[in-house]
Amino acid sequence: MTQTEKYYLGIDGGGTKTEFRLVDATGNLLCSALLGASNPNDIGLEATCALLADGIAKVCAGYDRAEISVFAGIAGAATGEHAAHIKEYLGTLNFARADAASDTRSCLAACLRDEDGIAVIMGTGSVAYAQCGGEILRAGGYGYLLGDAGSGFAVGAGAILAALQAEDGSGPATLLRDLVADACGKTRVIDALSDFYSGGKAEIARYAPLVFKAHAKGDAVATEILTQNVQAIACLIRAISARMGKQQVRVVLCGGLTAEKDVILPILKDALADDARCYSLSVLESAPIQGALYLAGLR
Repeated sequence: MTQTEKYYLGIDGGGTKTEFRLVDATGNLLCSALLGASNPNDIGLEATCALLADGIAKVCAGYDRAEISVFAGIAGAATGEHAAHIKEYLGTLNFARADAASDTRSCLAACLRDEDGIAVIMGTGSVAYAQCGGEILRAGGYGYLLGDAGSGFAVGAGAILAALQAEDGSGPATLLRDLVADACGKTRVIDALSDFYSGGKAEIARYAPLVFKAHAKGDAVATEILTQNVQAIACLIRAISARMGKQQVRVVLCGGLTAEKDVILPILKDALADDARCYSLSVLESAPIQGALYLAGLR
């Protein structure tokens, strides 16, 4: 902490929502705000900066920005020069210190601090990152067009597809047919097809909880969707741990899907059971934004 820093602002931006949290030097929450998506690949860099300006104005009102250190972890910031542009923009807002990077950085900090291990994000998208001897490794995270299995988008898309196939007879009967129809407010799921396409990733991801609901009622189709997606996460973990070269590997899961940890963790343990490595699996109990606050300088 420099002499001018009295407060810390953490920003955690994703494909669905962006959280702002201002705390004092002991971590006491002073103000917070929750706004919409901030991924510049989805909404454009100009819109990302406008959203950041809005959130900052809300949480920093009444505080001297020259006494605030800020870190923004933004999904999509690793693409091109996005992180540099966001950091440059924050630098014009008169903070004591300002930095920005992909939300990967804040996720790793929240999950692992400075320890070696793997952090797996299972949010709107999915990706696995590892810290190993000061090096950062990556597996997956290629975006929804190329996969993102184990994400809210992938699970939600699985729910919608299963509902459509049950409806037209090309797939087995499933509780997801009625659950999806109810959620989209249509008598027939097919009638919501244009809504699914126009709504984007976040619209698709909001159907993911229906898969867990159907699974809890013993629906075989829902169970298969979850199993396939979690097995894909296991593949990422295996791949990245092999590159780490360690036999004992700490793995921390974070993101919206991990709210269903009682379902996800047993499937993941089974998927990794035949691996010669020993995995310590857990779910991040604190909010990912704590990583952004850590990178802003809060200790």
